[in-house]
Amino acid sequence: MVLFGYAKIAEGMVISPTKYLISLDPGGSGVAEVTVENNEEVTREYELSVLVITQDDQGHSLIKKDSIGPEISWIQPELDKITLGPAEKANVKFIIDVPRDAAAGSYYLGLAATLKPDESSGSGMGGQLATLLHLKIAGLANESLDITEWKISKLVFNRDWRFMLTAQNNGNMEVPMNGTYTLRDWRGQEIGAESMSLGNMLVAGETRRAFFTPGTFSEKRLWPGRYEAEAKIVFGQTKQIATQAFYFWYLPKWFVAILGILILVIIYFSIKKFTKHEK
Repeated sequence: MVLFGYAKIAEGMVISPTKYLISLDPGGSGVAEVTVENNEEVTREYELSVLVITQDDQGHSLIKKDSIGPEISWIQPELDKITLGPAEKANVKFIIDVPRDAAAGSYYLGLAATLKPDESSGSGMGGQLATLLHLKIAGLANESLDITEWKISKLVFNRDWRFMLTAQNNGNMEVPMNGTYTLRDWRGQEIGAESMSLGNMLVAGETRRAFFTPGTFSEKRLWPGRYEAEAKIVFGQTKQIATQAFYFWYLPKWFVAILGILILVIIYFSIKKFTKHEK
């Protein structure tokens, strides 16, 4: 597991700052400097590396599998490893060289220090901390977001509705989001609208975010029948809109019970009539 910023591992190490934001042109260069501190009472060794960071479907930062990506080669630590004595700290530079043909957009990387276990004594923990680097490459911005999933069970028997929405960022920029969903009856008339909590920004790189949104409308009287739920997300600096809708049937338990009783009554009288006719 990688922790970001001032977090500590077994009170053994600290890395700072929490995050960097650096903007460069294609072909540009820069430096990101981080501080690694040894909080232990023994000398420890740290390996320095660069990781590709993405988001999981809950919006949490995580390491991209195998940390593969073209941006990995753009950044190199000035040293492969450092050794720090007790309570000693060191400033480490990560050199950034962006190629001229680099695609515009946002890139997320971890400037990491890995604490190596003390194998000689058999004590001490290993671990990894990283500063989050948000690297913006100038150029044509492409804000693109799709709603890839918006659903609920086709048959709903109570008012405890839970809509599931999945959004995917297909552009090259992170996008802030806010959303609402609207409920309409079978005639297309609006019953109400509620906001959706969509969390932090959805980063670039075909990342996805899944949300569970409760559907309350508790103050509304809803009759059995077919309803339409439409989700709308306003995203990006340009305030673009993504929408998707679906239909579902609301059949409350009392309605199902009454319907069941009516069916049984019809069956009973049909059988009775048939039996009487046979006689």
